[in-house]
Amino acid sequence: MNGVHGYAGEFGHMVVNPAGERCGCGRIGCWETEVGELHIARRIIREIENGVESTLSRLLVDGPSALTISAIVQAVEDNDALATTMLGQLREMLGLGLANLVNIFNTDMIVLGGVFRSLRSTDFEIINAIVEREALAGSTVDLQILPARIDMNDACVLGAAALILDDILRVPAFSAFR
Repeated sequence: MNGVHGYAGEFGHMVVNPAGERCGCGRIGCWETEVGELHIARRIIREIENGVESTLSRLLVDGPSALTISAIVQAVEDNDALATTMLGQLREMLGLGLANLVNIFNTDMIVLGGVFRSLRSTDFEIINAIVEREALAGSTVDLQILPARIDMNDACVLGAAALILDDILRVPAFSAFR
């Protein structure tokens, strides 16, 4: 699924917060700006610069890339108020975007990988409840939202291999002999 101009599947650019931040695409409030690790790190840095106390501030010596979802989850475990707020916002916006996708595709399973693998089972329960609240009634029957079992590097390699195999297998074998 590439779309007419190659932009199909750009779910990160669904507008979920019209009052949100400007995205790299130029629009305001894209899903990516609400749940993307870099954008969350920027919000945390802004809060710390505005005087909000947080254990996450010690990570700033390593730059914004140190403010990962995993680090936020760990800070929540340590009762950090800023991390708790940020994780709550992440869950809410992740759930809202996933509800939109459930309304579009009416799937029975969503697997969250990459940076979202570090979310706890309680986070997945909350996200699931948000999706149930926001999606069309009945569309979430039997829906499972699960963490990926493989890490992101393996997923990228497997995805690339799947794309190549899809192209190869799409051409009927007998056409190679024409």
